[in-house]
Amino acid sequence: MKIFALNDLESMDDLVFKKLLTNISNEKQARIKKFARPDDAKRTLLADILVRSVVASELKVSNKTIEFNANKYGKPFLKGNFGLHFNVSHSENWVVCVVDDKPVGIDIEKIKPVELEIAARFFSDDEYKILMAKSPKDRQDFFFDLWTLKESYIKAVGEGLSLQLKSFTVSFLEKGEIAAKSGNKLTNWTLKQYYLDPKYKMAVCATHKAFPDNVVIKKLEDICSELNE
Repeated sequence: MKIFALNDLESMDDLVFKKLLTNISNEKQARIKKFARPDDAKRTLLADILVRSVVASELKVSNKTIEFNANKYGKPFLKGNFGLHFNVSHSENWVVCVVDDKPVGIDIEKIKPVELEIAARFFSDDEYKILMAKSPKDRQDFFFDLWTLKESYIKAVGEGLSLQLKSFTVSFLEKGEIAAKSGNKLTNWTLKQYYLDPKYKMAVCATHKAFPDNVVIKKLEDICSELNE
C-alpha cells in the first residue's frame, strides 16, 4: 500500500488548469467544465490527475493508456486486470489517494463547526455514546475522527449509499488498532488515521494491517512531468 497527497489547489491558475485538463478523458473533462464553482472543478481535476500519475508510476504505463470505470455503486476502478486498487478523496486544499493490491478506501475532511445532531442520525449507538462522553471542546474533533474512519470503510467496501453509516461501528482496540464491527462481530477491515494537517482529519481502510508509516507528498510540477513521460 502507498498513500499520496497533493496540496496545490491555490497554485493552479487558468493556464495550468487548461493544460492538466487535456490529460484526462473527454467524458471527465465535460463533467468538470459543468461545475459552477471553480474550486470544485480544480479539486476534481487534481484528484483525477493524482490518481493517473500514481497509476502510471506504479504500473509503468503511459497516462494515455489509463482508463477508468465504476462498479454499480459508483466506486471507480482501473479498467483491465492489473491487480491495482485505488481510492481518492479531497477536501478544501488537500487531495489524497491510496493504492494497494486489495480493495482500499480513503477519506479526508477539513475540521469545521458541525451540528452534533448529525451524529445521532448517522453514527451507531455505541459511537454516539463515546462521542457525547467527550468533553464539549473535544466533540467536534472526535466527530471528524469517526466520520473519516466510517467514510473510508464505506469507500473501501464499495457499496455506496446502500451501506448505511449506522450499520457498522468503528471500534478502537488495544495497541491503537482500529477496526470496523458489524453487529457484535469484527469485520475483516482494518482502519488507520493519518495526521496530515492539524486542520484536517484523514483515515484509510484496508483488508490488512500493512499500512505505511507516512504519506508521500506530491508536487504538481512533478505530477505534470510524470504524466508527460
